[in-house]
Amino acid sequence: MADFFSGGGEFDIEDHTWNCVGDTSHCGQAFIDSSVLLDDAARKFPYQGGGQFTDATWATTLTTDFTNATNFTLDFLSLPDQAGSTSSNAFEVQVIQVINGGAYAFQFQCDFGDTPSLWRVYDPRNDRWIPTSVDCVRPFGGADEFTFHLSRQGNQLHYEDIVINGSTFPFNVANVDPAPNTDPPSMTVQLRLDGNGAGTAYSWWIDHMSLTF
Repeated sequence: MADFFSGGGEFDIEDHTWNCVGDTSHCGQAFIDSSVLLDDAARKFPYQGGGQFTDATWATTLTTDFTNATNFTLDFLSLPDQAGSTSSNAFEVQVIQVINGGAYAFQFQCDFGDTPSLWRVYDPRNDRWIPTSVDCVRPFGGADEFTFHLSRQGNQLHYEDIVINGSTFPFNVANVDPAPNTDPPSMTVQLRLDGNGAGTAYSWWIDHMSLTF
């Protein structure tokens, strides 16, 4: 997997402590589930449902010093349950680096709800999603491996590509400005489960997650 080829970073991020952020009423307990083995026991993130187009978001702050990092690889194994495969409105993965007065919020969304259904990336300065040309296909029948390549180029975000089960799909979305943020430097990973119009509950298992540079 990608983490073997990078100079540094943080590994097995799913083993960290994850906190529900936002509306906690939609979050179940995120726990290591020994009944689901991907690389090893995976962490289960349950969206409780309960309202149309609600969501559950978990976050963990990394302890590695990413201050001088500008090129990143995010790698993980993903497995939704049957309800997630058929009813999720979107899965989102977020890597947020705060540095030099800006929040570089790299966010990827597999947007199942729109037509056409496409991968989208986030523009934090203008609070908008930018569609890519890569089709978003609902996951069925087992775990998938996702690898995202992203970078800071000058004072801007650059979304390079996504690798899904070994196949590379270029994004090449650049010239995206960070949002102003004067907090101390930090690196955070977030996972968001978006519900559909019926608020159908589902779960998402994540394993072997790494963020390397």
